[in-house]
Amino acid sequence: MILITGGCSFSDCTYIKKENSTWPIYLSENINLEKHYATGLDSIGNSLISKKVLYTCEQLLKITNSENLLVGIMWSNPNRETIYINGKIPRKAIPQTKLSNDDLGSWLILNARHNNMIAKNYFVNLHDEVWGYIKTLEIILHTQWYLERKNIKYFMMPYENYVFNEKLYENTNVKWLYDQIDFSKFITMTGCYEWCRDNTNFPFREHEENLAIKHPTSDHHKSFTEKVIIPWLENNQYINGAQRED
Repeated sequence: MILITGGCSFSDCTYIKKENSTWPIYLSENINLEKHYATGLDSIGNSLISKKVLYTCEQLLKITNSENLLVGIMWSNPNRETIYINGKIPRKAIPQTKLSNDDLGSWLILNARHNNMIAKNYFVNLHDEVWGYIKTLEIILHTQWYLERKNIKYFMMPYENYVFNEKLYENTNVKWLYDQIDFSKFITMTGCYEWCRDNTNFPFREHEENLAIKHPTSDHHKSFTEKVIIPWLENNQYINGAQRED
């Protein structure tokens, strides 16, 4: 089985220090895998989360069958934006990523906390909370429809409760999209942050006093993987005891 995981910093596997290991690392270590493709990246929004996962799936489907793939996605804050620049990047200081090494352009990562003019201009002059939710729900639907059409097993979850803000569901533009999502593929509707806060006694990462949501540590991620993710995968027959690492 080949595992493809995606998300923001809660799913980023590029950290060097073991104490910052995230759930995809612990999942890959606890089930028998042929390969793990980790696409999670700090600060990215749901548009890029989906693109990076689905692009990886498309490349893998050229060399393997869909039955060999398992996708896990932890959705991020709806109020993040993505802009594609084809060619010259306006400023190298702006966080960016590519889907492939031969891409001449880049996807710019816009986050309200970022200190650059493009991000500031967007979040001051263009950002709208309802629009953020409309985009996120469309992205989740597109992702689910792709994976189901390709017959790829998958599971999803929110990184925090705000990913699904029930107060906004009263808006007609939001509700009709929300009602189409297949929530049976969500291992939990409780955010990873809230689950770790309410079900463990581990301290969160230090030096993050200015953040509304502090990052879980490796202890949090290990516990979340063992007590939430793996039991759901087993109960839904995505994996069985024989596929668990001893």
